Amino acid sequence: MSQEKERSESMRRENVAIGSQVIRSSVASPLEGSKRKALFDILSSLPNGSRLADVGCFDGRFMDVYLSAGVSEVDGFDVNADAIALARTRGMNATRWDFESETAPALDAAYDVVVCADVLEHIYNSENLLRECHRIVRSSGRCIFITPNLASLWNRLIVLSGRMPLDHPGVSIHVKTEPGVNLGHARAGTAREWAGLLTRTGFRVERTEGISKSAAVRALTGLRPTLASAILFVALKR
Repeated sequence: MSQEKERSESMRRENVAIGSQVIRSSVASPLEGSKRKALFDILSSLPNGSRLADVGCFDGRFMDVYLSAGVSEVDGFDVNADAIALARTRGMNATRWDFESETAPALDAAYDVVVCADVLEHIYNSENLLRECHRIVRSSGRCIFITPNLASLWNRLIVLSGRMPLDHPGVSIHVKTEPGVNLGHARAGTAREWAGLLTRTGFRVERTEGISKSAAVRALTGLRPTLASAILFVALKR
């Protein structure tokens, strides 16, 4: 096995294990409420009856957001069998897909919208995931990506203090010293770097938003989304 494939397989195993642990502990992201609102606002502005793919659907926790926003059909994709089973109990048509190396089990241009929230940072082979998202969305459709922001205001302050920024993958795939390091992450980037990768994989970034928990930071990042805790991209297929 090549070093790249070994690294990719290692990240897949790590993320399956972490996902199962999150399910058992019922942990919710502190940004989940803000992400739910952002997704609803974008999706509710699109025509009703859209067909949506939730790439990295996990346990289907955004299913109610999709339906309340007017989406008519939702297919979910994830690699974690436990998460897929839970997503199905929420009414989602969930299917296994290993984003690291596999082709999406979906036809070309099958979806009006693709949502890929909190997934990119977990994937070693991020180009494979993005190419497949590009393939399965129709030509006038949109892909919505959400990922942590390495250059958030809080991370800039943390780095100035000599600490590791939050959500950084760290220096080892097994060991960490600082609590902010996330061993389940394979990537960490800035808004500009992620936008560059989206462009190189066939997308045009239509809109960039910042997502933060704090109302004060949200007010600030309304003007400077690149300071937010997480970045949301709305991307069009070129």
